[in-house]
Amino acid sequence: MTMRIGLLTSIPVTLDAFFPAWVDRWRADGHHVAPASGPAEDGSPARIDGSVVIRGITRDPSPVNGAAHRQLRAWVRDQRLDVVLTNTATASAIVRTARVGVPIVYFCHGLHMTDHPRRRDAAFLAVEQVLLRATAGVIVLSSTDQEWFASRVRPSSPVLRLPAGVGLDLVRFAPAPMPPTDGGLRMVWIGEMVRNKRPLDALAVVANLRGLGVEVTMSMLGDGPLLEQVRSAAPQGVDVVGRQEPASAIASAHALLHTSEREGLPRVQLEAAAVGRPSFGYDIRGVRDAPGATAVGRAGDADGLARAVRSWWLAGAPGPDVDRSTLDWRTAHTRVTGLLEVVLETPAAG
Repeated sequence: MTMRIGLLTSIPVTLDAFFPAWVDRWRADGHHVAPASGPAEDGSPARIDGSVVIRGITRDPSPVNGAAHRQLRAWVRDQRLDVVLTNTATASAIVRTARVGVPIVYFCHGLHMTDHPRRRDAAFLAVEQVLLRATAGVIVLSSTDQEWFASRVRPSSPVLRLPAGVGLDLVRFAPAPMPPTDGGLRMVWIGEMVRNKRPLDALAVVANLRGLGVEVTMSMLGDGPLLEQVRSAAPQGVDVVGRQEPASAIASAHALLHTSEREGLPRVQLEAAAVGRPSFGYDIRGVRDAPGATAVGRAGDADGLARAVRSWWLAGAPGPDVDRSTLDWRTAHTRVTGLLEVVLETPAAG
């Protein structure tokens, strides 16, 4: 089956970060792919060939979002699309209320909720449940999200879980030998320095490890509004380096530390597993599903996280037991292509 696929995200960086390999493969297989998103800060589209900007689509909900409806209908019509695959919450909500006339598949990176729902989460979930009426299929990353959607979608709407998300370029994240352990534990933290990622918790984990007698250093990669606060609070032996290529940083460490309080499926944990490094994080949805991950405690339990790392270190710092082939982007791409075909073959989908 040859398909005409619309690929829609809220901002261009999402298209460029996650979907270039998928788009190239679809086009090589004879499918037409039309990427679209809201504008970047300078008004530009994504770098993927053929990308366009849909005015009115924003990263966060905004009063201007309604202006995108007409443009979305024109985009679907002019590109003669068969199906729209949408990713990110705002774009997915806008296109599912735009009456574009073709099936819409929602690729959900993570529902807006924690394992211990807050009052403000209820509003987002209520909106999502209404939007399911215009959803022909759902792709999820965590077992928790899979259960939520599976109990609420229409019987004709399939729910697909991708255990490794969009997958990885396994050449880029090649296996690397574990560094020697005689110089002490070396950890790496990688993420956006924002409140949800809890980068200051990583500093507490290091302090707790040292209190438990573990000699440890850590590199922290990423930027964001909390970057300078983390730099100011970082003790000796914690290097806050800002944005940097992750593969080499992971290979030079013994393990990845991940301190987020809410996730779909952390890509950086998949990258660590591909390189041959275990990861440690709080016992939350997404993290507990990540290959090669140890998930302990509630978000904020830096002591429990430190104790789990110490136990692993004293056991000889074994690498993760992960089948690398399951992390390949081709595996995820094949499954998503199959889902789109099922959606288009289902009479109730449109």
